[in-house]
Amino acid sequence: MFLNLIEKDWVRGLFFALIIIGLVMVLFAAQQYLNATNRLANNPAFQSQQSGEAIPLESQAQAQLLVGSGIEYRLLTHQRDRALIIGGSGLVLLALGWLGVDFVRSQRQKASPPVHSISG
Repeated sequence: MFLNLIEKDWVRGLFFALIIIGLVMVLFAAQQYLNATNRLANNPAFQSQQSGEAIPLESQAQAQLLVGSGIEYRLLTHQRDRALIIGGSGLVLLALGWLGVDFVRSQRQKASPPVHSISG
């Protein structure tokens, strides 16, 4: 029964769709990760955390700016984490599609009769 299912043309198309969806997910995740990383590099809260030094606050406006950049810092780290998860899921789909296409190809080669050439 399983081998009858593999002989269907739509199964091969399904595996190709998994490959395409996996590639799109990996590319989307890479774009999101790079975007979040670039924005984090300019974030004052991230810079303060990396240097390990406290930022001297001279006014209420600077304190509010630091609170806002702290919120943005958390959002950007969540975006970067989600990008890694999406990228990993895309790689899994890419691998499953690739294995499926390879399996279908091998089953079709087993099912087709060998070609004999007559040399003369």
